[in-house]
Amino acid sequence: MSQGAFDIAQFECARCLLDDPANIEVRLIMSSLYYRSGKYQSAVHYALQAQALLSKSNMWHEVLVVSARLAHLGEDHAALDCLNLISIDNEINIPGAYEMAKQFQLLDDYRRALDWLALAEKHHVNMAQTAELRGMIYMFYGDLAGSEKELEKSIVEYKNPSVSPHLLLSMCGNAEARIERLKKLTLDNQFLPHDLPYLYYALFKELDGFGHTEQAWQALSQASDLRRKEVFYSSDLENMTYEELINATEHLEIGEDRVADVKSSPIFIIGMPRSGTSLLESMLAGDSSVAACGELKVMRSQIQFVLNKTMGNPFDREILKSIPSLDYDQLGRRYLEKAGWRASQKPFFIDKNPSNFNYAGMILKAMPNARIINLVRYPMDVCFSNLKEVFGPQYYTYSYTQEECANHYRNYRRLMTHWHNIAPGKILDVAYENLVSQPAAELKKIQEYCGLENRPYQEKSRNSDFRSNSASTVQLREKIHTRNLNGWQRYQKYLAALEDSLKQDCEDYTAHYLG
Repeated sequence: MSQGAFDIAQFECARCLLDDPANIEVRLIMSSLYYRSGKYQSAVHYALQAQALLSKSNMWHEVLVVSARLAHLGEDHAALDCLNLISIDNEINIPGAYEMAKQFQLLDDYRRALDWLALAEKHHVNMAQTAELRGMIYMFYGDLAGSEKELEKSIVEYKNPSVSPHLLLSMCGNAEARIERLKKLTLDNQFLPHDLPYLYYALFKELDGFGHTEQAWQALSQASDLRRKEVFYSSDLENMTYEELINATEHLEIGEDRVADVKSSPIFIIGMPRSGTSLLESMLAGDSSVAACGELKVMRSQIQFVLNKTMGNPFDREILKSIPSLDYDQLGRRYLEKAGWRASQKPFFIDKNPSNFNYAGMILKAMPNARIINLVRYPMDVCFSNLKEVFGPQYYTYSYTQEECANHYRNYRRLMTHWHNIAPGKILDVAYENLVSQPAAELKKIQEYCGLENRPYQEKSRNSDFRSNSASTVQLREKIHTRNLNGWQRYQKYLAALEDSLKQDCEDYTAHYLG
């Protein structure tokens, strides 16, 4: 498999299974083989077979491997079911307490993650990582004081060698002492080159919080330059990909709403990252009939399953050839099956993955009753917010230069125009500027579009139990404000390339949404 000889590897796995039909590890290798050779359905099949062979007699690390494989393939419910085989009360599982907590956190089950972290701390397992993970989860819950305490404990008391607690701390509010510590760390050669961008991003956030714009920009520039060297992005390739996606869906016919026969109806919140999607989700989560499920990857995984192909992020040009043959009925059924369980029997659930804008027309074809809300924001503000955010590896790789970020914005706008053209009146655009300046009026409009009961907006109605693992998790604990409108202007003298690239887009946006 490591040499790319997939056919031979599959033959050897088949021989192993003849000798040992209950071998879980071989089935996981088969799943990986099929995934790497582009056969998505078989990859899922063998991962589910591995799950079926698990029992309470398996060790925690064996169960974790299967759970991680299932989660990678979008089978989150099955991935959680695996973990139920491991008892927190059995002392044999103590060495895996942190790893169990991490897997629960990745699957958005924060309550059980905290239970396993308590076990890890009690028995002094992975103390630096345990404190860091607890600090992260506290942040998701909005307990910033508790988060800061745990993260500092991870760094100072347990000598955490990772850069991640420093980056997380920069989201908790700002502290002069942390600025000096970060400056020193950038000079210490303590971190690997791969970690340095995150250290500079943390320094940028701390400096920016105190209004030290010149120093902050220097730190951001260093971070962006380092990250850009690590990721792949091609404006030309992205332009061609979006052009081919538009061509592949040019004649897509969107049906009318039909009588709903599902337990829970999806509400998709899409847009560019940092456009206000998390804010809107938190506002809608105040409605007891709505389950806020965060940024799900279900649509992407189910498109791959139905086409029986693996694809790049968000598409690769090869898979676009198969889009015209997509079975939309199967796609809709599988999406509701794989995502609907998160609704916990509520009539509506929110999928707030911004990248679902790539699939908006296909979503409506597969599920005519779905509601899609597209969060739009002034181009300079949303692009600068992307530029000053650090994203996970291979996500939003356009966001490290001004020119490439502007190029992606234009592709996003072009694709959304296409979706509006083939599904007129089906997608609701909501301007971030209106959402924060007149939240009551905007929320009423959104409720009517989604078919929700009209509930007059009140700040206190925002769900205090709402959890967010997005980059906006800290801001969501504040009252709605307009401070971020035209936030890019603080750095205007450094953003000439972006401003020049987006001049026409800004004029169009102002005329259409702010006029």
